[in-house]
Amino acid sequence: MKTWHQGVSIIAASLAAIALIIGSSVLPYGQRAVSQIENIHGVSYPVEDDLITVTEALAHFDVYLQEPVIAKKLHLTFDFIPFAEDHLGVGVRENSFWLSYEPQLFYQAGSSDKKTTALHSASLTIPLSDKIQERDRSIDVMFMAAPANHLPLPDPLTDTTYWQIKNLHATVEYDKPSTSAWRDFIRSIIRRERVL
Repeated sequence: MKTWHQGVSIIAASLAAIALIIGSSVLPYGQRAVSQIENIHGVSYPVEDDLITVTEALAHFDVYLQEPVIAKKLHLTFDFIPFAEDHLGVGVRENSFWLSYEPQLFYQAGSSDKKTTALHSASLTIPLSDKIQERDRSIDVMFMAAPANHLPLPDPLTDTTYWQIKNLHATVEYDKPSTSAWRDFIRSIIRRERVL
């Protein structure tokens, strides 16, 4: 009888330890590191006085999560100068297609905005449960100097994109899970790119 109770205690303690380890890996709160902002060929945009100058329609960076994307949302805050850009948006990669970002608009020029050098601030939240996550747990984020229907891409030889960004911060927050969120999370794991 004593051995049976000891066995149950050991199993319970083991399950509690596993739950603690898994629980600590999925804690959803806090600031996360971001990579340098680059063009789609992996070349970093120039930085001067903490301002990153973006000169192409697409500007990519990674956010390094410490947890799975399920039941999480990404909160981005940053300052930017739009100059003559009409639309600026940002999105997180959704599937294995290299351009599968549904941009969330954070700036749209008004009819009187010909060119502005004023510093603007942006704060936006993107749900992550249905987004693709790399093996190192990073997510791929893309700034887009184009409206939501961004295809086809501008010709690199005639691309006149020019805007600046600074003080980019990424925070992961809790997002109430739903049945569809779990389904999307499982689907994103299945769709994840595999090394050939």
